[in-house]
Amino acid sequence: MEQKKKQKGLIFLPGALCPATAYAPLAIQLANKGIIVAVTKLAPLRWSIPYIEYDSALNSIVKDQEDNIEWNIGGHSLGAYAAMEIAKSLCTNMFFSKLVILGAGSWDKLVPDLRDYSQLEALVVQASNDPICKFKSPQDLAKFACKMPRRLKQEEIKGGNHMGFGALPVSGFDGERTISMEEQHEQVVSHVLQFLLDG
Repeated sequence: MEQKKKQKGLIFLPGALCPATAYAPLAIQLANKGIIVAVTKLAPLRWSIPYIEYDSALNSIVKDQEDNIEWNIGGHSLGAYAAMEIAKSLCTNMFFSKLVILGAGSWDKLVPDLRDYSQLEALVVQASNDPICKFKSPQDLAKFACKMPRRLKQEEIKGGNHMGFGALPVSGFDGERTISMEEQHEQVVSHVLQFLLDG
């Protein structure tokens, strides 16, 4: 009997002080393409890296789902750092195979070492006009990449900024977005969709 192909799912952690609803445009577009998206509040996770047990919180998301869903983990900004830590802690027993990192990576002290996690793939999407999480030098970028799984894909959205990864208000700490928010969302969805559906 032919085994039914698993549907792709993404557990997504918002950035610090960012409401879960800000990521509804991304979630809806991914859902329209067949991806099950669970945008979590899980506010304590975003403030407690890496000093928290994630098992119970994430089990509450997936426990009622059918076995035919292949769950992946991701996040934006501080939520992405939490997702990295979760991937390191739980990718084996929760079967996370892919990690989605949006607008994060430059804060080296928050980046766990994932080099030896051969079952894990990572996608990093950054925006060219994002001063909040921009790498200061090629050396910093190389240092980050060395901590990531060997199967690493990196993308950059030209003209995008930090808040443009969600439907978030303008911040004085952010750079100016030179493309529309909708265009940034479309590019993010395209990169994430291709990554999740590949393989």
